[in-house]
Amino acid sequence: MNDWALTGIILAALAVFFIFNMYCFGFIASHFIYKKVLTREGGKNDKWGRICSDTKNPEQVEMWRLANAWKEKYAHAHTPCHLTSEGYELVGDYYDFKSDKCVIIIPGRNETGVYSLYFAEPYRKAGYNVLVFDPRAHGLSTGEYSYCGIGEAADALAFANYAHDKLGNKKVAFHGICIGGGSIALLMGSPKAPKFISTIVLDGLYTSFYEQFRNHLSEGGHPTWPVLDCMRIIIRHHTGADIKRDCPYKAVKSIHVPTLLLAGEQDTYSRPNKTKLLYEALGSKNKKLVWFKKGAHSHLKINDEAGYEAAIIDWLGSL
Repeated sequence: MNDWALTGIILAALAVFFIFNMYCFGFIASHFIYKKVLTREGGKNDKWGRICSDTKNPEQVEMWRLANAWKEKYAHAHTPCHLTSEGYELVGDYYDFKSDKCVIIIPGRNETGVYSLYFAEPYRKAGYNVLVFDPRAHGLSTGEYSYCGIGEAADALAFANYAHDKLGNKKVAFHGICIGGGSIALLMGSPKAPKFISTIVLDGLYTSFYEQFRNHLSEGGHPTWPVLDCMRIIIRHHTGADIKRDCPYKAVKSIHVPTLLLAGEQDTYSRPNKTKLLYEALGSKNKKLVWFKKGAHSHLKINDEAGYEAAIIDWLGSL
């Protein structure tokens, strides 16, 4: 064996050793990240509960206060609801304003149906009943794992059928924030999309949870390789969801109902250049993209209450 061949073998062995150790590190790090970020940890009452998800963020605290104020103001119209989806017992809240149309508002990760009420007012003003629910593993609903918006698409379908078949709403609209929007996109881009859905509104939609989570890791100064790929494997093991393959970017091509995208120029998770790709790929002939100059991810409304409400009310009025 000549020196070049021996050198090649040594370098190849070192590369394999390096990659093996990096993936060992990746799986260890991913386990702790997954437990912290995407599991309820045995149903802890103070994790993903009906509480403010970030008491250190003044905007989040104010959003939570306004959501509860709305809840109290319209308590007279409230009826609790319960249903089962893929073995999970889900708890929801219905606000009946004597209309034959309803909006279902689906929150992002860490949030519950109470938080969703923060986004309800423009729909009430437009003459819609309001239905919110705690996603699986959140609030009063059962479950331990987040399905990263993928498995939750089945929950969106279950509540849509409930709103139409049981509550008597002839038309149903969806409003989704972050992962909630991802669930809606995956449902409405699939053969299971209900025919009675009149429109969807997506706030901070991302191309894939894989990419959005990479942005989370990068912003926090964490390595993305090989942690992100290890996370993908762990998530798929626990939930069956593939955060790279099962993505909104593929789904929106098959969405044909009227669709409003709400996006932030300062959003570092669902980045503007990717939002433009989503809008271009969106299959609906009746679509609109509204930009907001201020506001972090999921915080567009709190930075422009009037503009956010007007965007939704104008959109609904144009249908």
